[in-house]
Amino acid sequence: MRGTLVENPYGRLLIWEHPQVGRSYAIAADASSGVKKSVKEGDPSACCVLDMWDCRQVAEWHGYMNPTLFGLVCSRIGLYYNSGPLAFETAPSMHGLAAYNAAERYNYPTLWTQTSNDRRDPGFQPRKGWIRSPHSTMHLMNRVREAMLAKCVIRSGGLLDELAAMRLEEGRPKSEEHDDRIIAYAIALTLRDQAFFSGEIIKPAPPIEDLADLDWRDEEELARTRGEPDLGDPLHDFWNRL
Repeated sequence: MRGTLVENPYGRLLIWEHPQVGRSYAIAADASSGVKKSVKEGDPSACCVLDMWDCRQVAEWHGYMNPTLFGLVCSRIGLYYNSGPLAFETAPSMHGLAAYNAAERYNYPTLWTQTSNDRRDPGFQPRKGWIRSPHSTMHLMNRVREAMLAKCVIRSGGLLDELAAMRLEEGRPKSEEHDDRIIAYAIALTLRDQAFFSGEIIKPAPPIEDLADLDWRDEEELARTRGEPDLGDPLHDFWNRL
């Protein structure tokens, strides 16, 4: 089942690219209590949608909403984006768990659960959503910095503002700033990576280029910059006559 969306100029959902048939999307959410206490107290909720092929941001929801309703909103967004995997941060805040449970009751088909890769722990039970700890937070922030170095496309001005305030040297957001968009973005990146490495996403390989041809073109370009005459490629002419 795929959701439908109705355009609302006063809505909190920003869409830069609508879903395309055959493409995969990662949806991640950081839920809050939905209560704005003051300018700096009470984080909003945030949902980030990434195209899994190249990690570019295609949509964002941001605002204050009851976590249960937020879980339903994220489910509708996820259904619209080809029912991509949906991950909620469910710890340390319990608001994400409420959002996860709402999406589960909504029968969202691909809710993300945390599993263990440690074979020494056969009794490990899958846990609902993304469990964030100090260790995993550092991993998330490093993944964000990697995406920034790779110049992944970020469309959200609010996310860029949060990234500008992040303590890059410490790999964590400033305590006095909101970080909801960063967390949603970071989890979406990690969700995409896990899908990629598990083989769920198969990107077409770039064409294999003959290193000899590449080296020859480099030599031709260098010769042109020196003003030398183009003598052609005797080796290419030889192989073409065979």
